[in-house]
Amino acid sequence: MEIKTMTAVYERMTDKTGYADGTLTIRAEGTLPKEYRAYWANEAGTLVDYTAFAPIACSGETTVYALVPSTLIPTGADRILVYAVYDGEESDECVCAMLPDGVSDYDFGKADYELQVQSDIHITLDQNHVHNRHFANTLEDIKRISPDSIGLFINGDTGDSADPQQYENAQEIIRNAGDAAPPVFFAIGNHDLGFDDTPYEIRLANFLKGTNNDADTPYYDRWVAGLHFVFLGGEKPGCHAWLSEAQLGWLEETLAENRDPNRPIYVFLHQGMMDTVAGTFEYQHWHGVTQTTELAAILKKYPEVILFSGHSHWVMNSLHTMKLRDENLPTIFNTSSGGYLWDDEAEITHKGITGSEGYYFYGYKDKVIARGRDFEAGKWIASAQFIVEYSDLT
Repeated sequence: MEIKTMTAVYERMTDKTGYADGTLTIRAEGTLPKEYRAYWANEAGTLVDYTAFAPIACSGETTVYALVPSTLIPTGADRILVYAVYDGEESDECVCAMLPDGVSDYDFGKADYELQVQSDIHITLDQNHVHNRHFANTLEDIKRISPDSIGLFINGDTGDSADPQQYENAQEIIRNAGDAAPPVFFAIGNHDLGFDDTPYEIRLANFLKGTNNDADTPYYDRWVAGLHFVFLGGEKPGCHAWLSEAQLGWLEETLAENRDPNRPIYVFLHQGMMDTVAGTFEYQHWHGVTQTTELAAILKKYPEVILFSGHSHWVMNSLHTMKLRDENLPTIFNTSSGGYLWDDEAEITHKGITGSEGYYFYGYKDKVIARGRDFEAGKWIASAQFIVEYSDLT
């Protein structure tokens, strides 16, 4: 079982600084694999701080892989290495696709602010549980990489089963991380509302108290370091987010508060709108906003919004982990999960994947850099490195 010949060529289709927009064309003869695995690299080999790209399905003797628009080329990369994959194992040999000279020789300078986003940490009653350890590891990673972080934002499902002790366990993990840990903010998720007949009002009160939140509704906003953070949440138990007219009206008023179209507004909603990002496509069965039409109509008016979509646990090494703004919706990010992960195979087997992922965000005057992080491996996720521009908004 071998490939007789294999070549790879990268064609860049943009001249924007740091952008990877383009195609990777792989040609092979012989026994073709089901997929290829590609890595950012330089003359020393693969960049050790990065995972592989999202899997590249082989489509015949010629496979053309389009890099996701607005993907960021890592500094120091000058080529892409491509391996054939047979039965999950990479081939011994690889081929090289060179990048144009100088495309990774950029320096955006020091960011104006840094923050992190994670979802679905699913803290349990056992502090030795892998979910709890993942959350502690996330905080240590942030302390090391982003000591000036303005906050870690959890996009729902803090508790695995809405037991008040689970929130106390989360707070204990935060306290144990020490003063160097960032402040932590929480959106509500379906697991925070439990799965029994406990009244919604009690579940909500437990969540608000357990996350040190002085709000009295599942939706609220905060201004942090001059940035607007808006938290939405379901108002009924269940997997889908049910948003009242009061919440939707509040959202429209809140988004307009001190608005600057060239400054991002960060919006958190645990459940995702169908067919937007990885984990929300209909066949994946994890979309879930009852008032999607009404919500989309409001968000359409605010292209500067960055919306975070959790709930599905979908791995960030997916082709649709970010949806760029268009005429109908703002930019949306799949926030994956800090507890355990999910993908198409897991959807079939119903067995989660051990892992913990999240985002580091770096804000500049005219752009935001989003960097997906594999917290368990301590690596950046190659297919989840993005640039979101703001210079084109008015």
